[in-house]
Amino acid sequence: MTSSRPTLQRLLSSGREVAWTASSDLLRRADLAIADASALAEFGLRDKRVRAFLEATGDQPVAAALSIAVTSLADTHTPSGTHPGTVISPAVTWAQQQQLSTDADLARRALIVGYEVCGRLGELARPQLPAAMRMTSIAGAAGAAAAIGTVLGLHLEQTASAMSFAIQAANGRNQWALEGTDDEIVHAGAALTAARDGIRYAESGFLGSATLLEGIRGFGLSSGHAVPTGRHPVILSLFHKRVQACLFAQSAAQAAREISAAHDGGDDHFPVTVRVAPWIAEYPGCNCNDPGLLASSQRRILSIQFAVAAELCRAVHWTGFIDPAQTDAIIGVATKIQLVSDPSLSGLQAVVSTASGAVAVCKDPESMTLVELQDRAAAAQSEVSTPHMN
Repeated sequence: MTSSRPTLQRLLSSGREVAWTASSDLLRRADLAIADASALAEFGLRDKRVRAFLEATGDQPVAAALSIAVTSLADTHTPSGTHPGTVISPAVTWAQQQQLSTDADLARRALIVGYEVCGRLGELARPQLPAAMRMTSIAGAAGAAAAIGTVLGLHLEQTASAMSFAIQAANGRNQWALEGTDDEIVHAGAALTAARDGIRYAESGFLGSATLLEGIRGFGLSSGHAVPTGRHPVILSLFHKRVQACLFAQSAAQAAREISAAHDGGDDHFPVTVRVAPWIAEYPGCNCNDPGLLASSQRRILSIQFAVAAELCRAVHWTGFIDPAQTDAIIGVATKIQLVSDPSLSGLQAVVSTASGAVAVCKDPESMTLVELQDRAAAAQSEVSTPHMN
């Protein structure tokens, strides 16, 4: 792999190198990532909007991407700000269907390629692109195309062309966070659709822009940012949420869970104050305890107050899902929770304090364990003691 290659090709080449030199542990984690995505797709398919889409289109891979995204529990690669599993696992499934392939080893290695491209592209682009651009949409589309190209056996330049087409077609925006709309969910389906179309264009002989990422009429990314190689693989660096909420709500929710476990619930808790770093407090949608706005499911996902209230109400299932039957009660509690911007805090730190004097601090949220993820995957196959989507 030479530095003179265009960035898209270097990302792909690096991802393939990681996949084909993968340790047994990395391959096992790839299997778990596939199982986790499949489990979330099963849970998410209970959402009436996803079912309506599937009934209207019959497009099972895109429905799977929507199903995973709608749960808001997809794996998170924090350095890149992406949720690779929403797009890449359904992409691998689709590619295998096209090839009539049951090669499990190829599937897991293709998944690793996709995750590497998605995560590394997000790391490269996120600091240089406007916050309005959604990394899962851009990097996820590229990663999905890379994974599909790997399963289909496309050569490097052909797959990079597909990645270029996919990025340009997906290109999501973050306005949804200001309005509480469902664009974030649809981004996953759009990214997969863009990846599949990109592959078809490339297979037909169309040539994509090799320098889309660094070109002055492309994204204009600095060529001084080297493609990360020889680093901890993306799949081994994932965060798995413990509560069905925005990443930025995880620390506050875990601190609230600590309080809930140590103290009986009651009105003596309230009002509750949650202190977070200024950049989190100012992120669109994170500071929301308005009952009218919280009628929107996406606003509930973003709201730190709602996540904290769900924990105080003990309404969070061990799988991470929030009991939809308790939504109204949780909203009522959320109205009694104040979010405060605290300049002394940084990163994802959060401090939750109650009127009764209970205080809990979470400096860095804990990810679900591998055993818990395996148990959730098993639970997805049964309706017993599992939550239902609305």
